[in-house]
Amino acid sequence: MDPRSARPAHVRGRALIGWGIFAVAAFLGPTAGNVTAVDVPPGGGFYIQTSGPNAAVTIGDWYSSNLAGAGAGYHYVEVTVPCGWPSGTPLYLDLFSPEMNQVAGSLGLGDEVRNSYDSTQFELYGPGVPVGPGYGSPAAGTGIAGTQVTFAPGAPAVPEAWVRYVTMNPVTCGTYLVRSAVLTAPDGDDDNGWRLRVGTDNDADPNNAPPANSDNPDGIPGSNDEIIVGQTQITYQQDTGGVACLTLYEYITPGLASVTFHNFDMDGNTRVRYYAPSDAVDPTGLTGGTVGTLSINGQWNQGTLTRGGDVLANPELGWWRVVSCLSSTNQFIQEAQAGVGAYFGQPPIPALVLGKTDGVTDATPGQTLTYTITVGNAASGPTAGAAHQVVVSDVLPAGTTFATCAIVAPATGTCTESAGVVTATLGGWIDAGATATIQVSVTVNAAATGTLTDQASVAYKDVLGNVFPVVTASDVDAVNPVTLPDTSSGPSPAGLGAAAACFLIGFAILADMNQRARRLRGFIR
Repeated sequence: MDPRSARPAHVRGRALIGWGIFAVAAFLGPTAGNVTAVDVPPGGGFYIQTSGPNAAVTIGDWYSSNLAGAGAGYHYVEVTVPCGWPSGTPLYLDLFSPEMNQVAGSLGLGDEVRNSYDSTQFELYGPGVPVGPGYGSPAAGTGIAGTQVTFAPGAPAVPEAWVRYVTMNPVTCGTYLVRSAVLTAPDGDDDNGWRLRVGTDNDADPNNAPPANSDNPDGIPGSNDEIIVGQTQITYQQDTGGVACLTLYEYITPGLASVTFHNFDMDGNTRVRYYAPSDAVDPTGLTGGTVGTLSINGQWNQGTLTRGGDVLANPELGWWRVVSCLSSTNQFIQEAQAGVGAYFGQPPIPALVLGKTDGVTDATPGQTLTYTITVGNAASGPTAGAAHQVVVSDVLPAGTTFATCAIVAPATGTCTESAGVVTATLGGWIDAGATATIQVSVTVNAAATGTLTDQASVAYKDVLGNVFPVVTASDVDAVNPVTLPDTSSGPSPAGLGAAAACFLIGFAILADMNQRARRLRGFIR
């Protein structure tokens, strides 16, 4: 990479622009290079580095290059706001050094100028806007009104600082996109290094350290208020002066036959390893996991300008960790799965468990059985997460007839039956430690025999929409039919004796009644 002898600086004094729920501003504040847990990329000297469209693709930014066969697009960072974010609490998006900085010998940020200093631009897109098709979609000018801000090159005397970019109040939950671009004028060939911070604030100065739990207001893991920030398509630069490592988290969904991990322009140094969910992770990438292929200058890790990568067959489902270690001033892409978000820390993980019982082990024809199905979130610890889009399917036993289905308050949702299968779609979220209850009633048919097996399952997703493995539970009852007397072979000896005894008693009673009647007739005469 090019050595840096000059650095860009901040443009200050921009007017505050109000657009509905958003406010966009450039803020004059003291220089700050501190890194906190809510800054992305996290510590270790890494920055997001966005190159202009006219920079050579061998610089390391394939996404933004207009070279034929490269991306010809932008950088996108995703910010997921959970639906449990507290009402009335503003959310702030701050940028560190969003412009090309001209302060010589400043904080070592990855601002690299070629020819003239170029302007840089940021824009915010609302929930539900996808990335693609193509690497330049969503396009410039199609984001939330008022959030497209262009930062001209900074003054030579003003060093890097945090800038208040967007204030969201009220906050709508969902996944937002932050787009960055180095503009074509005057040259469109600079590299702009920057950071992003998302969370709450307790003063008007983004250069001050954020408050505790700024990205998790109640401080409780798994309560569905944790902000998640990840990459969609970006490049990185690290400026520690030595080797440094970056760990990214990516989810592999169930049922994939293979997965391909990609990296670009790692210059053949230093190392990359892939760690399955069950692997012990070495954050220095020296041991364990699966050794990845290092890409060389201007190529993907299978040796071409078009995307290729390391293919892993039958990958373990769950959260993988990708550790990339690079020498200083190396701009590179660590994409892992194409089109799949990668995150700078472990996103929240829900863990649903399923229970069901009708409270009995035996049943008789005509009896009503009521199954109680409990869906609990057993996630715990600092990575606990809430479950979303929870759907329970209950296959009713053969030999029974559906009667009723109900979701027990405070849980909400819909419950229907079709062809012997009950489907309960729960509304909202199940936080870590919480439980939802469903009750299903059936009537045992008159001809039922053997055993009655009720099989339930639950499917669910996390806040990012990742699909988790289905969880099952069952309940088994034995059928005790009603037994009637067997008269097919005539009465038994014991039955005959009982009948004779009954006959003699009846005969004695009748004789006594006749004698009493004769006496009464004689008295009347």
